[in-house]
Amino acid sequence: RDPINIRKLDQENVAGRFVVNWKATEDVLAYASVSRGYKSGAFPVVAANVVTQLEPARQEKVTAYEVGTKAGLLDGRLQANLAGFFYDYRDKQVFGEILDPIFVSLTRIVNVPKSEVYGLEADLNLQATRELSLRVNGSYTHTEVTKFIGFNRFGQAEDFKGSAFPYTPRWQLNGSASYDLPVGDDLGLRFDTNVSYQGRTDGALGGDPEFNVDAYTIVNANVTLHALD
Repeated sequence: RDPINIRKLDQENVAGRFVVNWKATEDVLAYASVSRGYKSGAFPVVAANVVTQLEPARQEKVTAYEVGTKAGLLDGRLQANLAGFFYDYRDKQVFGEILDPIFVSLTRIVNVPKSEVYGLEADLNLQATRELSLRVNGSYTHTEVTKFIGFNRFGQAEDFKGSAFPYTPRWQLNGSASYDLPVGDDLGLRFDTNVSYQGRTDGALGGDPEFNVDAYTIVNANVTLHALD
């Protein structure tokens, strides 16, 4: 008989990318791309209670569409990037639940047959003065399961259509400032600050409020003494 501790997964794929670039002016580039990528099949790394938790997940496939622009403005002192994207997933790998007669439900990597992601990303970099540089970037990401029937953490069958991906906040924002000035012939002093924000997100497929991850903000600051060379 086949030993229960032996599991096999044999799959193949062909990935690729097609891009069209258009240089509208010397400082403005527009582009559009279509790409196909894969995430290899995976064997769960979990503290398993039953052998069914160790069944492998099939490879994940995504067809990605993106359009965007990259622009150098203000005589090169401002770099502005903007992109919109749409991802069409097949068999996306997520941590989900399987039934168990003793523990009710147990965690395993499962495949979501169909799902999608779309959103926007923006990035601004400004060299305000010789000493001061500023950066702001952010993203809006909408994730949605379009086809998947599985089990929730309470062992109940559930249609997850319309659910968001776990640990994928809709809003992420980041801002930073750096001020660098010489304090002698050989040394410089740099002041850096950074603020990042991550919006609320689900901690489990299905959006059960008991597993929500609240929005939070992180603020960092540091001072660096450095050699000018």
